[in-house]
Amino acid sequence: MLLLGCVSEEGTFEEDIMSPTKTSFAPTMFDYLYNLSGNCFELEFPLSVFTNTGMLITFLDQNGVNEFKNTQNSNFFIEGITFPFSVTLDEASSLTIRDNNDFSNLLTTCSVPSFSMILSQGIVSCFDYEYPLQVTSTLDQSNSRAVNNSIDFLDFLTDLNFSQITLDYPVTTDTGITINNQFEHFNALRNNCKVIITPIDENDDCPDLFDFDIEYTKPQVNNTTYTFTLNILDDHTPTKIEWLINDQIIEGETETTLAYDIIKNGVYNACAKLTFSGCTEVVEVCQIPPLFVIDINEFCSPNVELKVEKSSLNPAEYNFKAIYRSIDHDDITYTWTIDNGITLNSTPITETSNELTYTFSKAETNRICVTVNNPSCFSDDDIITDCKIITINDEDL
Repeated sequence: MLLLGCVSEEGTFEEDIMSPTKTSFAPTMFDYLYNLSGNCFELEFPLSVFTNTGMLITFLDQNGVNEFKNTQNSNFFIEGITFPFSVTLDEASSLTIRDNNDFSNLLTTCSVPSFSMILSQGIVSCFDYEYPLQVTSTLDQSNSRAVNNSIDFLDFLTDLNFSQITLDYPVTTDTGITINNQFEHFNALRNNCKVIITPIDENDDCPDLFDFDIEYTKPQVNNTTYTFTLNILDDHTPTKIEWLINDQIIEGETETTLAYDIIKNGVYNACAKLTFSGCTEVVEVCQIPPLFVIDINEFCSPNVELKVEKSSLNPAEYNFKAIYRSIDHDDITYTWTIDNGITLNSTPITETSNELTYTFSKAETNRICVTVNNPSCFSDDDIITDCKIITINDEDL
């Protein structure tokens, strides 16, 4: 066993009291303590942890914790902690952490982003992974799943309410980075992405990042507009607000509420950049959970309806309109055809919009059809078509 603080090679543990436990909460807590200012709790000492090599380490004071920061590397890092341990909350009360559930409650109370949240932010703004991945809930080891793509991964994290997870390492990112453990994972996200919160300079006029959060409201039926709301939890009022969706500034949106129309299938991340009087830093706060998935197929009608209107000026002229609802307006085209309804030898009509005006030239029965072409909603095997029978008599010509 190694003692850090007043360094010593000696020390003992009372095995019936101390319970060394491998837990992903430990790397999350130390990442938070090492990289954030204004923590809502302080560690009480002595505190015992163990590394991935199986070494048991006791920190005798905060200096030992700080010294160990520069000792860690991808081959030697904190992987677990001994229960129970104690922390002092910012109101000076002491709290004993006896197991993973207590550990989870502490991190949640102090708004420490879970490893799940950080991973999900990384998928949105940085890199994805080569699948499948094996993911396990830290609080429920029986809840383990092989995820096969990013949407499946994010669904699992959402089901867990973004609580702590572990992964079966190594994993490989879609950029070719091999990650062998959670320590490397934190470093990859911190060094290659913007997803992990970094401390702002000490400044009494700058608010704490956790004084704000963003929530969103899903649209009602037949609506594709999502509403994002910036909640101000303290008395800091920003002098300027800039909204960003997937790192793109939304011009002209400067209020605490953003109404945004989602028009493409995908994963979206909403953030707000906040400027404050007397603070030189721009605070960026993102929604927690930090993303959501839009399933375009929820916004795709399974059929198209063909409306017909006869011209009042010309009995042989008809106006046709295809009624079809989809979120991806730009990608939709329409194919129009006409035949006699018997031989089915269709003649294509050079019109790709959802409206058509057509003048018939012969007295006969005709069938006119419209087919929706929407690559965002359907595969090549999906055919969405509606047809109408139009009879033209001699007196109509």
